[in-house]
Amino acid sequence: IISTFTTLGWKVETDEFTDDTPHGRKTFTNIIATLNPSAKKFLTLSCHYDSKVFADFKFIAATDSAVPCAMLVDIATALDNSLKAKNGGMSLQMVFFDGEEAFETWTPTDSIYGARHLAEKWSDNGRLDQMSSLILLDLIGGHPMKFANFFDETSDL
Repeated sequence: IISTFTTLGWKVETDEFTDDTPHGRKTFTNIIATLNPSAKKFLTLSCHYDSKVFADFKFIAATDSAVPCAMLVDIATALDNSLKAKNGGMSLQMVFFDGEEAFETWTPTDSIYGARHLAEKWSDNGRLDQMSSLILLDLIGGHPMKFANFFDETSDL
């Protein structure tokens, strides 16, 4: 992820932090790739790149969340020149969250470690206000895949 976005010339940040989990303190690293860091607003596409750990079997996470990660990298690669030609007040940003999955049971404190951390950090430093929308891609790639809009307030997206 980092190598691809660096090669494309996007600004790549790593957001490393530690948090308490049911299995002790763990280190997580979010990856943020921004096309034009000086833009005033950002459309943020996101996914998570961690994988759930099970004690009794190996978890292959194609739809949760390898496919969404591959989609974001492919979007950036395929549209890079077109996106760079647009020089408006809004730019594209892609966030790859770490620590989405629960270590034991999904709770407010045992899940979405990276998203919670980055939301708090960006709320404190004002970057959250620069985000026009955040779209999370998750559990994509199964067959048959259908998408529905359940929220009128985001119909324009």
